[in-house]
Amino acid sequence: DLPALASIALDATSTQTAPASTTSLSWNHVLGSGGNRMVVCGVTFGYNDTAQTSPLSPAPTMTFDGVVMTASVQAPTHAQSSTAKIFSQIFYISDAGLGSRVGSYTVAVTVPTAVTGGASAGCTSMFGVNQAAPEATSTEYSGSSTPAPSITLTTITAGDWVIDALAGGYGSSGSAGAPGSAQTLLYNVQSTAGSKTTGGSNGGEISAGSYELVATPGPVTIGWTAPLSQGR
Repeated sequence: DLPALASIALDATSTQTAPASTTSLSWNHVLGSGGNRMVVCGVTFGYNDTAQTSPLSPAPTMTFDGVVMTASVQAPTHAQSSTAKIFSQIFYISDAGLGSRVGSYTVAVTVPTAVTGGASAGCTSMFGVNQAAPEATSTEYSGSSTPAPSITLTTITAGDWVIDALAGGYGSSGSAGAPGSAQTLLYNVQSTAGSKTTGGSNGGEISAGSYELVATPGPVTIGWTAPLSQGR
C-alpha cells in the first residue's frame, strides 16, 4: 500500500524471465524524470517439488543500478510436498536511492538457491509517491486456481495505490489471468518450462502485477482470475 504525496502517476514498467537453474536475472528499466519517485518490483522464484524454508534463506537480493533495494513482504511457501514451492518477493527503492538517475539502468536479482522451476519479475516506476515505507502490507496463498488468489488490505491515506505481486505456476495458458475489475494491469509474464511439465502445463513460473487507486481510505480487496495452479 503506497501512500500518495499528492497524486501518484505511472512512469514505466519492465519485465524479465529466466529458466530453471537460474541464480540471477537482470534487465534494463527506463526511469523517467519527475518528483518523489519510487520503483516497486515483484519477483517470482519457483522450486519444483523441492522443500525450501520460509522465508527463503539466504534471502534473495535486488539492486537498481547497483544500489540495494529494500526487501518488503515475501509470501510464504506451502507445505504440500507434491507441488511446487513458489515464492513472491516485493522490493522497492525511493528517490533517496535513485538520486539524479534518469534513463535506462540495470535491475539485478540474486537468487542464492538456484530455482528449479524458473524465475520471473516485473518492475514499475512511479511519480508522486510519499517517500515513507509502505503503510500496509500483507500476503495470501491460494493452493489452486479455486479459489482464485485475493486479499483484503486496509488503506490509510486517500489516493493510496495498492500494488500487488502475484506469483503462480504451471499455468497451461501462459498467463496469470486478469486482475480484478478495479485494478489496472502493470505486467504479466511467465518463464520458460521448468523441471515439471505435466497435465498440459508448461511448468513456467508467473509474475504479474497490478495497482488499484483507493480514493477513500479503508478495506480494499484485490485479486486475480486464475488459470494457474498456485498463487501468492
